[in-house]
Formats: sequence, C-alpha cells, structure tokens
Amino acid sequence: MNKEELIIGQLLSQAEQLVYRFLKEESLHGTIKLSMKEMAKQILHRYNDEIQGRPNPTTGETEKTLSEATVHRAIRKMTKEGIVGVLASQEKSESNEIIFYGLPDEERQVDELMDLGQKLSLSLSRFQSLLARKDQELEQVKRERQGLFKEIDAVKAANAQLTNTNTMLNQMLQEYLAGHEVFGQGKIIEAEKLPDGTIAVILQQ
Repeated sequence: MNKEELIIGQLLSQAEQLVYRFLKEESLHGTIKLSMKEMAKQILHRYNDEIQGRPNPTTGETEKTLSEATVHRAIRKMTKEGIVGVLASQEKSESNEIIFYGLPDEERQVDELMDLGQKLSLSLSRFQSLLARKDQELEQVKRERQGLFKEIDAVKAANAQLTNTNTMLNQMLQEYLAGHEVFGQGKIIEAEKLPDGTIAVILQQ
C-alpha cells in the first residue's frame, strides 16, 4: 500500500474512496461539473464490480447502490483536507464546479513557500528601491519648486520697483507738462537706475 492509498484509506470509507478515484480520473479532463446524483450514477456504473451488494429489504435480492449522501460526505471530507475545491454555481440550475487538487505534498508545499518567500523578499526590495528613488525625485522637484518661487518673487519685486519708478516719472512728467517747475529750470536729458534701486536723473540747465 502506497502513501496515497494509506492516507485515503484512513480518511475515507471504502465507498467514499471510489468518489476520490472518480474525481482523480475525471480531473485529467479538467474540472468536474456534475450533480451529486449524476456523479453517484457514474461511479456506480464505472466501479460496479468493486461495489459490494446489499440485500433489498423488500425484494430480498442483492443490489449494488451508491447514494448521493455518500458522494456528498466524501466531497465534504476531501474539501476539508484541501484535496478538492468546490466553486459554487451562480445559477441554481447548474451544478457546482469541483476542482481536484490531489493529496497535499508537504515537501513541495515547503519548497513553494520558500520560493514564494524569496519572491516576496525580492519584490519588497524592489518596491523599497522604487520608493527611495521617488523620494529623491520628489526632493529634487521640491528644491526646483522652491528655487522657482524665489525667482518669481525676485521678478515680482523688480516689477514692483519698475512700476513705482514709472509712476514717479509719469507724475514728474505730468507736472512738467503742466508748467510746474519740477527740477527748477533744468531739462531732463537722461535717467538711469542705480544698483541700489534709486533713479539718477541728469538735468541740463
């Protein structure tokens, strides 16, 4: 008796083991989508020679049967152990879908978990690297933004100063045109902005 037979023999009754064999064989063609009644019927037909007959209390004749309850009980046990999975049908008129996974292989599961752990570790490292790079990019954008704001403030200050200067010169011009003595008897021949922001006006007497 191999390991599979030993485990299944301990988990399932003799009749329930036929359900296991049926699902294992059918899984070679994909998932199984049969009602409990249809499954019991096919199992009874396929393994008829292995099913022990029971006397019918009414007729006294020996009959071979496999109930839906046996199929349901076997599937419930195997689902609990992770041997099969059941996907409930969204339509009441359709049978549930049964996926056969087989007996869990502990060594393979450990290897898969270790492999998954390594992949998760690599993904985490990559994610952390991406976050660090994004942080650097955000800091660079922040510095550039601050520098841009400083330049904008400087331009605003220069524009404000030019506006004030222009306003002052316009006032002086209006007074001059109105005949007022703005600079005595002098005549403006040139105006120049000095480094400290003041305006130097050159007059000609």
